Amino acid sequence: MTAVMLFNPADMECLTKGFTGHSFPHGARTTQAEEVMLTELGNIVLNALINAPLNDVKKSIIPAAPLYIEGNFQRLNTELQKIVGSEKDLRIISAALSVQCDSCVSRTEIFAILPEEMALALERMKPPSGK
Repeated sequence: MTAVMLFNPADMECLTKGFTGHSFPHGARTTQAEEVMLTELGNIVLNALINAPLNDVKKSIIPAAPLYIEGNFQRLNTELQKIVGSEKDLRIISAALSVQCDSCVSRTEIFAILPEEMALALERMKPPSGK
């Protein structure tokens, strides 16, 4: 399973204020402190996302160290292909997270990429409709 969290760098001030209580204005480049904060934020959010399906299928994993990647769609796609590999039978679960702090709002896109076997196990656990 691979999990990804995407956000717009223009939302840095809102994200940092919502997560740490202090606003870090984003400059031309991402600083090391910002990268650490974003990696930790991603780690928290993504673990919350993947723990539910893992608990449902009674599996546990030891996650790899979080990875921070910055760039345009092509760069992100290239790096994600290196992580996911060439496996063809995958499913994607997507979610959106809005962070609001004072008057600012930031929207983050979150994705979990599941092997087909795990997706089928989750489907089998789905309760019948109406229950």
